[in-house]
Amino acid sequence: IYTTDGSNPNLENGVKITPNNLNQEVRAVVSINKTTPLRAVAFKEGLLPSNIDTQTYLFLGDILNQPRIPEGYPLPWVGRNGQAIGGDYEMDPNVVGKLYSRKELSEALLDIPTISIVTNKENLFDSQFGIQVNPRDSGIDSEREISLEFINFENSPNTQENAGMRMNGNASRLVSRPKHNFRVIFRDDYGDGTLKYPLFGEDAVTDRFNSFILRGGNGNSWIHPSKNVHENAMYIRDQWFRDVHQLMGYPEALQREVHVYFNGLYWGMHHLFERIEEEWSAERFGGKKEEWEGFRIVAGNRIEIINGSSEEVQKGIHDSWQAVLDAASNGNLEGVKEYLDLHSFIDYLILNFQAGNSDWDQNNVRAMRRLSPPGKFMFFCHDSERAGFNVGSPNVSIDITNKNNTKAPTAIHSLLVKDPEYKMLFADRVRLHLFNDGALTPLNTEALWRKRSEGIRNALKAESARWGDFRKEPPLNLEDWQRALNREYNQWFPKRNPIVIDQFRSRGWYPDTKPPDFSQHGGQVASNYSLSINNPNTDGTVFFTLDGTDPRIPSMSSEDIELISEKASAKILIQSEDSGLGLNWTGLNFEDTSWQSGQTGIGFERIAGDFDDLINFPILEMRGKNSSCLIRIPFEISDKETLNQIASLKLHIKYDDGFSAFINGQFANGKNSPDSLLWNSRATKSHPDQLAMEYESIDISKIIPELFIGKNILAIQGMNTSRAGSDFLISPKLSYQTRSSIGISNSAITYSAPITLSSSGKVKARVLKEGTWSPINEAKFIVGSPANSDNLVISELLYNPRGNSEENEFIELMNISDQRIELSGVQFTNGIRYKFKDNDRLEPLQRLVLTPSDYEGQLDNGGERITLIDADGKIIESFRYNDKAPWFESPDGEGPSLVRIAPEKASDPEMASSWRPSITDNGNPGTSDAYSYEGGELLDYAINANEKLPIRYEFIKDLNNDTTSLVCSISRNLGADDVLITMEFSTNLNDWDEGIFLSDSLNSSDKNEISWKSHPISINSAGKQFARLKISTR
Repeated sequence: IYTTDGSNPNLENGVKITPNNLNQEVRAVVSINKTTPLRAVAFKEGLLPSNIDTQTYLFLGDILNQPRIPEGYPLPWVGRNGQAIGGDYEMDPNVVGKLYSRKELSEALLDIPTISIVTNKENLFDSQFGIQVNPRDSGIDSEREISLEFINFENSPNTQENAGMRMNGNASRLVSRPKHNFRVIFRDDYGDGTLKYPLFGEDAVTDRFNSFILRGGNGNSWIHPSKNVHENAMYIRDQWFRDVHQLMGYPEALQREVHVYFNGLYWGMHHLFERIEEEWSAERFGGKKEEWEGFRIVAGNRIEIINGSSEEVQKGIHDSWQAVLDAASNGNLEGVKEYLDLHSFIDYLILNFQAGNSDWDQNNVRAMRRLSPPGKFMFFCHDSERAGFNVGSPNVSIDITNKNNTKAPTAIHSLLVKDPEYKMLFADRVRLHLFNDGALTPLNTEALWRKRSEGIRNALKAESARWGDFRKEPPLNLEDWQRALNREYNQWFPKRNPIVIDQFRSRGWYPDTKPPDFSQHGGQVASNYSLSINNPNTDGTVFFTLDGTDPRIPSMSSEDIELISEKASAKILIQSEDSGLGLNWTGLNFEDTSWQSGQTGIGFERIAGDFDDLINFPILEMRGKNSSCLIRIPFEISDKETLNQIASLKLHIKYDDGFSAFINGQFANGKNSPDSLLWNSRATKSHPDQLAMEYESIDISKIIPELFIGKNILAIQGMNTSRAGSDFLISPKLSYQTRSSIGISNSAITYSAPITLSSSGKVKARVLKEGTWSPINEAKFIVGSPANSDNLVISELLYNPRGNSEENEFIELMNISDQRIELSGVQFTNGIRYKFKDNDRLEPLQRLVLTPSDYEGQLDNGGERITLIDADGKIIESFRYNDKAPWFESPDGEGPSLVRIAPEKASDPEMASSWRPSITDNGNPGTSDAYSYEGGELLDYAINANEKLPIRYEFIKDLNNDTTSLVCSISRNLGADDVLITMEFSTNLNDWDEGIFLSDSLNSSDKNEISWKSHPISINSAGKQFARLKISTR
């Protein structure tokens, strides 16, 4: 029984073909000359019916002619409330063959993969039962059985699976938006409970799926009712969010674009992506689905529980998320860190703030956490359409940093940002991502945007034909799309970052103290490279580290330690004429024994006044004699340890009217003082008495290098605005803070001159200015030759040791160059997970072995893709090994490892011929078992030609094509990796062609059999065939 309208064939429905007798084979001949969803099932009395087979035949010409009302389909659409819905099926004739040629549109339909959905049309369009016309239906009762076909997915065969489908989303369910979102679910009720298919390519992290979403575009598409949205729709904003989040270093749902058909009717381009849920988390990150919990925040700031207890469901919140809220409310940062990784949490916030994602946090939050073993919440991007230029009128200045939604991430942030350590970390992450080569810099965000847009450019022509006319005529098309793209390129990307940084700064989340800059921001440098660090601030001290640690540590609250206190002993001089002292008097060793001795708190009041209680040494004689008074105040630094701990130096001073201060002869600071000092200089302006009576604290940390162990001198020239001034006051104190008290780590180094880099590593630097730290600037430097595809190979792997002893598996790397290479930043991203440390390196021709105790994951016994990338993210090697021919099967549990043949030649690792089994069981980690040809009979070295018949042969015939081929095999010495062996064939002994490689198999512990065949020739013309063996050294 078969049908051609999408309906299920059964005994009551479809075309029946019955045999004349029980022994007759049943065969139906179906003429297919137009787009047809063909479904067939077999019945036999006494047996269960067969599965329904479904195959859709899509004719591009038919699709381009898709009519306004296809035969058998309703228009208008009517839901169960009886309301007529406009509906749309047509491929717009104003686009097809006019705006775009039929050839262009045919190419557009083939430009991305296709998913064909076949189901009873009533499942979609029945007024009572159809989910397309009743899009608000939800839950298991709204799920409809469908057939799915995956067509033209790269490097994968077309395949068909059965599944369930229901509506998905919120605003996208509105009847006014007919291109809805759908959720596809795989259950045992329909077939296999898990789809096993490389939906996102063979290199994706998984090919197993419990469900996925087919998203119609909604808030970023041509069907949206808002004029500003549909005229500026780009179809990629939500996708771009995930791309950027991944670039920031975080896992995300896999995604891509596909064309979708319902029963052969083209339904437009859809965004295919994974659904975040407990099954997805278990598949992606390990464990069982019962070991994962999570939540969604949906419209109206409502929390939906994912896999929670009945009590949690009733309360509407997980106990773990409530614990985060409680800890944040109590200012307990450590308590928050039990459930949140602050780096990833802050990065998630920064991404949404930077992009101006207005429909977020009170909605569209997705978070998952592993319960056993206890993990931390991970956040994922979802439905991020309403951001940037897709909100209301174009506004590059959109500010959402004021969000503080109850029980949402911004509520946590608003509480935590009061903590200085959290706030510093927030500023550090802003610096990391929005500067230099950060993920959120315009260069990188625009590059991801362009990659996404170019990936759908051609396919959008078909979308224009299908939905471009739904909101306006002439239909929306690539010209409108490109105009919207240009607006992003010209306005959003180049202008957004300074604006959002100012938003952070205005809220106190990003300091005014600027971080230092490097003369080169990381990357490869020559040995002993001289790195300069620039302080862009007018003041402050640069601290840096070379060991990868932060030069700043959490500051410890402590009182300043005084070097000079009130009423300190001092020497005072008031000159009546220029005695030629210049500035010599400010120096440490100046002779001041003839000066007056007194205490600080030096000054006078002509009549009783405000300063009377502050003056400890009156100098009324200064009035009318000089506007300047010279003061020298000694202080002691007891030992080297004390000197080394001085990290911040402050002068606290009460003054009327001005002063210039020196430490050991070096200018430290001044107020209301002239640029050039004379013996009788005057203050440049007055300092009101009410201010002069309070200490003004001035950071003079820049003078710390001028301090000595033992005696030091603070020299001050105090100044009045005139000799006739009615009062005068200089009352100083000098104090310092230790490194730990202001947050300077023990490994921090004060920058004073360029740094010589002798080894690879990470340099971290900050500026400390007036007690405020800058965000961190950090960069990784690779000193010498970095590992890359020219010098590093994967040389051996034991992926399935004998007896399934996984702890014995290993993977080996080899430096094939004549120079030492730096492995810093090199990492495995597929197969296993491992990242090399900053000082890891390999000497010339040296090998390095990684075992399960080093890396995450394990090597797949059945074969998988292994990917190794360099510090810049470029592929060093990526290949898929296998345990089936033409790959050797013996490394799959029989003892040998898989050995790269002549690894120093860097043969293509994708080719099975580049690999062989090891000669001994368990391989040879760290060494080689290859032989070395040192002269003599090359033939005997390569294949042991002493055998009676070294070449074995047979003829094989292909009767279907009436051809024959000569197949020849030889046994080669397994370890003879430094020779090349090929077989050549001829029919006349003059013209020779290289044979077609067939297989390479192990026939003893030290030999393997290699087979080739000649190119097929006609059986009718076949005469003699000749073969010869060609052996050469590599």
